[in-house]
Order: sequence, then C-alpha cells, then structure tokens
Amino acid sequence: MAIADYFSKDVLAISQVLKQTNTIEFESILNKNIIEIAFDKSIYQKEGFALAELLILLIARLYPVIKITDLINNNSDIKIALIEKAKSINSKIEITSNTSTVSIVVGGTPIECKEPQMVFYVGSKDWIVKMSTNLPVGIGDSSFSFSSGISACLGAANCFKYVFKDLLNGFEIDSYFEINLLDLYNIENENITELGIVDLGKFTLIGMGAIGNGFIWALSKLEDVKGECTIIDHEKIELSNLQRYCLTEEKHLNLLKVEHSKLFLQNGIKPIPFEGNWNTYLKDSGNWKNEFLCVAVDSSKDRVAIQSSLPKKILNAYTENNLAGVCRHLNFSDDACLSCGYIPNEKKKSYSQEISDNLYISDKERIIRDYLYHNKPVDIKLLELVSLANKIELRELIIYDGVSMAEFYSKAVCGGQISYLKKDSTELIDLEAPLSFQSSLAGILLAFELFISKTELVKDGKNNNHFYPLSKIKKNINPYRHTLEKDQTKRCICSDIDFIEFYKQKWK
Repeated sequence: MAIADYFSKDVLAISQVLKQTNTIEFESILNKNIIEIAFDKSIYQKEGFALAELLILLIARLYPVIKITDLINNNSDIKIALIEKAKSINSKIEITSNTSTVSIVVGGTPIECKEPQMVFYVGSKDWIVKMSTNLPVGIGDSSFSFSSGISACLGAANCFKYVFKDLLNGFEIDSYFEINLLDLYNIENENITELGIVDLGKFTLIGMGAIGNGFIWALSKLEDVKGECTIIDHEKIELSNLQRYCLTEEKHLNLLKVEHSKLFLQNGIKPIPFEGNWNTYLKDSGNWKNEFLCVAVDSSKDRVAIQSSLPKKILNAYTENNLAGVCRHLNFSDDACLSCGYIPNEKKKSYSQEISDNLYISDKERIIRDYLYHNKPVDIKLLELVSLANKIELRELIIYDGVSMAEFYSKAVCGGQISYLKKDSTELIDLEAPLSFQSSLAGILLAFELFISKTELVKDGKNNNHFYPLSKIKKNINPYRHTLEKDQTKRCICSDIDFIEFYKQKWK
C-alpha cells in the first residue's frame, strides 16, 4: 500500500476542494493514477532543476504511485536523487515504469501521448511562467526561482484537476498560458535580469507553516542575494504537516520548524530562528521596531495581533478556497493595513461552537465550552460522545485521552483523522485545509513580493496579487491585480487616531 501515513490530512484537503468527502473513493482514484515527472538535459539549467525539484516535492505528497523519466537517458544521478527525494517524503511511495496517466514534462523534449493519457509541458524563463498541453515550452537558466516555482505549482494544480475531473464541477484544465510576473507590478522592462547582488536587508518571517515553507524554498534558490531573516514559530513538525509543507520529509518529524528552516538557507541570506509566537518574540527580544515583516500565519486573529504592534511595513500571504495571494501594507496611516482585510462582516462562530460543529456534536457546545473554560483535558466521557456521533470505534480515539482540547482539535479534526476514520461519510468539516500547491504558491508569491519590493522596481499602486490555481488562467482575470481598499467602516485600528499618531511617532 503506497498511500502516505498522513493521508487523513489529504482527505481533509481534497474534500474542501471537491466539496464532498469520501475516503474510499479518493483513495481509489489516487491508486488508479500514475503521475510521471519527465525531464531532459534542461535539468542542468537552474530553472529546470528548481522546477523539477518542486514538482517532486509537491506530487510525492499526494500521489501514491509516480514515475520519474529521464527523456535522454543521460541524467541517471539526478533521476536517482529525485527518486530518493520522493521516498523521503513518503517512504511507502511506489516508483513505477508503467505507462502514466498524467505526465508533467520539464524541458524541450516532446513525448508521445496516447488517450486517455494527459501531458502538461511546464517551463519558465526569467520572469515568465509557461505551460502547454501541446508542445514543450522551454526552460531558462536564471537564478530567479519565482517563475519556475509558480510553474511547478500551476502544473501540479492542473494535474490535480485532471485526476479528479469526474468529481470537480466548473474547473477547466489549462491548455496554454504564459504569465509575465512583472505584469503583476506594471513593470515595463521585461529584460530585467541583471540586477547584481540584491540586498534584502533585515526582514522577519512570522510562521514557518506551509506558506512559510514555500517562502523559504523560493529564497533558498536565489544566488546573487544577501540579507538577514528572523524566522518566528513555536511548533514542531508533526506527521500531518507533511501533507502540504513542501520542504518537510519523514526524517524531520519532531524537529522545531525554525530549526528546520535553517537547513535550506545556505546562500547569502542569514537565518535567525526564534522559537515562540509573535507575542513571545516581542516580550523576549524587546524588539518593537520591526521594519519589514513577511506574514505567513493561519488565523485572522494572529494577523490583527501582528498589525497592532505597528511594524513599519508588512507583506501578508494567504490562502482561501481556490485562492493563493499576497498583499502589501506599506503605510499604516495612509494605506489599507493588515487588519483591514480581516474586519468581519457577519457574526462568527465561537471557538467552542466551531469545535462542537466539526466534531458533529453541535448540541453539546456547552460541554465543549466547559472543557475549554476550565482547561480540562480530553477524557473518555468526551471521546465516547465523539465516537458515538461519528460512528467511530472508541479504540481509534483512545490515543487522545488526557491531551488538551486544543491538541485534540488540532490533531483529530484539523489533522483530518476523524474525516479519515469515517471512511465513506459524505459530511464536510468546515475548515480551511489547502493542498500543497496552493500553500506553496502563496509562499512563493510572498518571496517574490519581498524581492521586488527590495529592488524598488514596483511602480504600480495596486497592492494585492493573487491566483486562482484551480481555475483556468486568463489574463486580467486570473492572475488578478487589484487594490485592497482601506476599511471604510471605521472599525479598524488604522482609523484610530491614537494608533495613527503612535505609528507616525514610532517611524518619524
């Protein structure tokens, strides 16, 4: 059986996209498909290797049977390395030589395609992202990882659409697209490739989760660059993280996320890890004058807390349903601040109601509230309620006896374990659980935004760029450039005169 040990989290992520959940059916579809990653001599070009590597990092996380093909039989060492990388992510993965159902080709070599096989030719050149289903699109040799990384993410997205085509509604496969990333910023000179050494200065990454992994991957591929990156996170890598953290492998389990990030920044960017959350960092470091933050956290609550400390400039990466994007907030007093995008427009569920709903014991919300208020550990009584409501054997849940409610919710619900154990259930859990290519895309966009901001190439006033990775790529629609407007309800902290005056005094 080649299905990964963290497949329960895959089930949760797939169900959010397909708006239906059926573990048995998902597993059957995945086992019937062979995903091939093929390459030629372009693997020796910087963009070619980066593209092929990220494809492996994305594809091996979900698909249990893959094929890796050297189209000119001259790159055996690289092929072996890519196979080993796939196995390091899922040690159960099956590497086959059988005919693939989907082929993703990196390079300039066409391959024979027979129905019902599907072929996606992916490529990049400098700032340009390319894909075609008909002919190879070529590979460049620049050290810019952004276009090759985005090409890998969109190639993986199209592969997903094809594999699950019978369950997807309204999603079309791309037959061809060419995206110039400079168009996202209205930069006219398309030949900006010789920038010399780019100094990213001192900046801070908050959150080394799935988006943070994509961010670090993109920065790690840059060559002519220097800077100092403080990386803030308080957690260790868990099994469920392997579902979408593109840099994680099985051997990294239980490693602190900030220590894990240090393994990859071996270029001119110096990593400075900090174990803790944003509040702990402010308290322990005493550093309240943070000039440039790259935000990659999960919750709106955390984002508002970050903005309330009044950093000078913020870049915020995010994922939503079929959306991966980045927004820049460069002047708190004049522009839309980070909090502006997270002002609620409707009544939200309480945390206790969210937990009880997603445990399918909505009528027991008061019980959940009591556990949270008194900080009571999960016990057999509660597990019996969950077992009965979800028709799951109690023995499957007994491992959570004695853990905190937060840990139980994180692992059993957000980690997808309950959805997985229900097997043939059609009930959806109301959670955001992106697929790996969605989160990685958001992280790469965040890294690109940082890079472009520091080169001072941006001339455009639009502050928000995002992609719909599962929708068809159409110029002026997807990707989409627009302006996040400053909140007009006067409920945001950037409308508060005291916050505005303090920001101006803080940053003169």
